[in-house]
Amino acid sequence: MQQSENPLWVSYGLGAQIAFLRHQLDKRVAFGIGFSYETFRGKRHKLDDEGNWILTPGEYTLTHAAVRPFVGYYLIPYSKTNIINPLILFSVYPAFEEHENKEQGLKDSGIEYNILITLSSQFVVFKYFGISYGYWVAK
Repeated sequence: MQQSENPLWVSYGLGAQIAFLRHQLDKRVAFGIGFSYETFRGKRHKLDDEGNWILTPGEYTLTHAAVRPFVGYYLIPYSKTNIINPLILFSVYPAFEEHENKEQGLKDSGIEYNILITLSSQFVVFKYFGISYGYWVAK
């Protein structure tokens, strides 16, 4: 088996605290694993008996942690530019979620399964540094 000429990529994203380790097998196929940890605070709305939106008392906290295995496919495998190198990633993964509302005394946690599809591109600034940009759709 021939050794891949493509590098091992380590990525980190701010906001949702996402870290990825990705290896490109050949000019088209990549695979890897990612980890994400996110905490979100907000207020919930619900419908009352008359169909009006009302604000529920208290602030809730959502904690989401996941390990994401994924496979990817480069759309332009022999791109000569360092700016446009589109990559589609696909992942199905379990995630731990915890919801808490201290004012109401509610706390719930469990595992949910998610699907993630991304279309992104890496812009190589110099040999060991680049920036990724694109779209994510997750459920």
